[in-house]
Formats: sequence, C-alpha cells, structure tokens
Amino acid sequence: YCSDREPFLYNQDRTQKALDCYERAVKVFRDIGFRRGEAAAEVNLGIVYRELGNIPEALRFFHEALEINREIGERNAEIITILNLGALHQDQSQLDEALGCYEEGLEAALETGNHRLIGHARSGLGAVCRSLGRREDARRELEESLRIIGAIGERKSEGATRSSLGLLCCDEGLIDEARQHYEAALRILEQLGIGVLDSEDFAELRAALLASGLSEDDVPLPEHWPEDSSGT
Repeated sequence: YCSDREPFLYNQDRTQKALDCYERAVKVFRDIGFRRGEAAAEVNLGIVYRELGNIPEALRFFHEALEINREIGERNAEIITILNLGALHQDQSQLDEALGCYEEGLEAALETGNHRLIGHARSGLGAVCRSLGRREDARRELEESLRIIGAIGERKSEGATRSSLGLLCCDEGLIDEARQHYEAALRILEQLGIGVLDSEDFAELRAALLASGLSEDDVPLPEHWPEDSSGT
C-alpha cells in the first residue's frame, strides 16, 4: 500500500540487501530522532518480511510503525500501516482480523479524505468480503474502489481490483463479466510490466475462467509471463 509518494519504499527487491538497507535506516532515524522516517523504514521492513513469509517479523515491524505513527499524528502513514496489516492477515487467511484492519483503515481514510487510501481500503475490504461469502458487500466495495482508483489514475490498484472483481463474477457465474475484468487487468499488466500486479489473484482468475469452460485462447497470458505463475 505504499507508493512513490512515500519515503524509502520497498521496490520488490527481496534480498538481504534490502533488509540491511531498511534496518540501517531504522537505526539512523532512531538515533537522530526522526520518528517519521523510522516508522516508514519499519513499514518497509514489514513489507519485505511479509513477502519473504516471515510473519512474526512482519507483524513486529508493522506494529512498531503503527505505534510511532499514532504517537506523532502521521494519519496517512498510520492508515497505510493498518492496510498492510490487513493484507498480512489476509495472506494468512485470518479473515476476521483482516476485515477489522480494512474497516478501521477505511474509516480513517474517509476521515482524512485521502482518495487513494480509500480506494485501497475498499479493495482489500471487498476481497475479504468475497472470501467470507458476503458477495453483495464484496461487489459494493470492489466497484466503489474501482470507481475511485480509476478516477485518480491508480492503474496498478485498478488491475488488482479488477482481478478481485473477476473472481467475484466467477463465483456468481457471470463469466462474460469476469472475462471483461480479466482482459482489462491483462492490458494494465502489459502496460505496467510483469510483477506490478498481484500475480496470484490474476493467475487465480485465469484458472477460474479456464475451469468455467473457456479456452486458453479466450484467456491469453501476457507476453513473458513466468511459467510458474500461470495458475494452470
């Protein structure tokens, strides 16, 4: 849930070098008393550890960052941290915890009026509602997220939200609509580059469409898509 407008962002470099960089940043910022920078670096450490599957460390850094952001009144950074916690719980199928984080993040984002964060929160909330079988709530949140992020040009988020909407449509048997979301997500994926969207959701949507009876030609993969991410 970070963007190029946030400091010291994780750039999908999952190496020890990235961890060393952010750990040094935490120490430097802590030593000079720059708490906003310390919290931002801790969020990024949490993101890296989440990607590496080290859940205890991810939780630790997210909670440390959340405490700092609340103490210093960095409201948007606090919301970003809450949404990252929601995504972490969602990864672990801890749906009630994820739901609580996304609802808290959405409430706070609505108070601040930050449309980007509102869109992110609604997207995550919709995906969790789908997993909980709350299809009506899922559609409402995902469609509202799509409207918001589309209006502000958040292409990466639009692609991920369309993947979630496509999966919801498959659940509902709306295959034509699901295929439209797949094709839109595919165009975004090709425009922005492999790896910038949540490839697991995209691959899951493709697998669901294939399972519905569509052919490989009906749901093409992006060029140079990694073979182990095809979902087939």
